[in-house]
Amino acid sequence: APQPAPAGAAFAPFEKVALRASGVFQVGGQSCYYVEAAGLLEVTELGERVLMVRVEPLSFLGVLGSREEEWGWWYIFFRPEELKALTFGQIYFGWRARPALCLSRRDQDGPLADLSFDDLRTRDRVAADLQVAGAGSGREVPSS
Repeated sequence: APQPAPAGAAFAPFEKVALRASGVFQVGGQSCYYVEAAGLLEVTELGERVLMVRVEPLSFLGVLGSREEEWGWWYIFFRPEELKALTFGQIYFGWRARPALCLSRRDQDGPLADLSFDDLRTRDRVAADLQVAGAGSGREVPSS
């Protein structure tokens, strides 16, 4: 059943929210797809949103499992008014479902990013921020 848009206000500049994110992140002209990477959503002073994930070196029994050029912070920048839809749901990754929000950008096929959260309250707060800040350009943002 469709979920009504949560009531709320836009985040203040430099406010950060912890989350997990899946999508194509970029840094220094390189891009890489990450799944359920731990990170943050931050609002810039000019209202742009930044999804950032920190990629740590991975090792299994002392054998390095990730390339050094993948380590560090990776980013997705977007403005809320560039979003055509927010889709509410759950992400199953690991042993339990997490509340999720899929962001779709107007100028691309497929999702911009899939976000997951520790709780519904945080997911709904992020959705409210994006809607108040212009996601869907004043039209009702589809949700399911």
